[in-house]
Amino acid sequence: MPTKKKGRADGRCQIRIDLGFTPDGKRVRKSFYGRTRKEAQEKADEFRRALKKGLNVDAQYMTVFEWAQQWFEIYTASASQITRDLYRTVLNAQIIPKIGGLRMREVKHADIAKLYNSLEGYSKSLIQKVAIVTNGIFRTAIENGIIVRNPALGHKKPEGTVGERRALTKLESETVIKNWRSHPSFIWAMIMMLTGLRPSEMVALQYRDIDTTNGNIHIRRSAQLLNNKTTVNDNKGKTPRAQRDIPIFPRLQPVLSALQGAPTEHVYKGIKGGILTKSSLRTGWEHFCKIMSDALGTEFYCTPDDLRHTFATILFDAGVDLKTAGKMMGHTDAQITMLYTHLSKNKENESHDALKKHMEELFPLDPHSDPPYYRYK
Repeated sequence: MPTKKKGRADGRCQIRIDLGFTPDGKRVRKSFYGRTRKEAQEKADEFRRALKKGLNVDAQYMTVFEWAQQWFEIYTASASQITRDLYRTVLNAQIIPKIGGLRMREVKHADIAKLYNSLEGYSKSLIQKVAIVTNGIFRTAIENGIIVRNPALGHKKPEGTVGERRALTKLESETVIKNWRSHPSFIWAMIMMLTGLRPSEMVALQYRDIDTTNGNIHIRRSAQLLNNKTTVNDNKGKTPRAQRDIPIFPRLQPVLSALQGAPTEHVYKGIKGGILTKSSLRTGWEHFCKIMSDALGTEFYCTPDDLRHTFATILFDAGVDLKTAGKMMGHTDAQITMLYTHLSKNKENESHDALKKHMEELFPLDPHSDPPYYRYK
């Protein structure tokens, strides 16, 4: 490939290389520009090296931002809307601001290490998502001939913080039940606390799902809350066992009896009477926590998921076996159900007393047959 060098009217240097001929015999050339001949030559040499490695020469100057946009549109197209929204947030908030301006072929292992180091103190879940997206961007770039090696591999990432869920105390649970008429959000809270519904299942709950005749709540659908748009998916849940029936316990009867609506109407509605949105859920939950704080005389806060954890703990304290508890929670794995249980103090004391009694029966103390303790002198 002979090289021609010449200057331009704008003062830049131009280097043009021959790439061969088209099928109809026309010569193919490519030009490179620089403020100096050396700069133009370096660009031409980089192009030749890319050709030799079989890289996509059209992507020679592609930035992380440019390829990340293509990666998102192409490789997340089949993912759920919730997953796509999470990945978009990770891209816009963490990855693009830090390495988006770098060319894909210039990103070094150290650049990705700095990205991960900047996540110190963030949640473990966020760090995992950043790693998934970052690795996906560079792995698919290799598959498309944009880069040769993946700089996102072989990193030690920050541990990350783990937000711990909790179960409501007996006093807090009793306060929820006592105040269920005070605000619509308490109906939400009480149903979740006494059924273990997921927040997405509670949003999608309709009056036809409440079967007071047979004493069951039928879980048959779930909702996706995306900003101010909520989508309900019929016959679909988070896990294969999400569709289930949960018994209506006596304490929940008066609450459900007070609710009235058309069969396909949603039990818990937004401010304007329509299906609940993310913003209206947030507003309602703030009211719930405020009323709870006033009722308890101290600052109170919990998440909707904490109510689900409360139900799991009630099942555990009641001695419900793991298989049955997992079915009621909609879990496919009993080990997941165990993560939701929080040992209450009463149950812990009962367990200690039972263990102590069992030990005494297993190894009874006999002061007459036990030899005296020998002290070494």
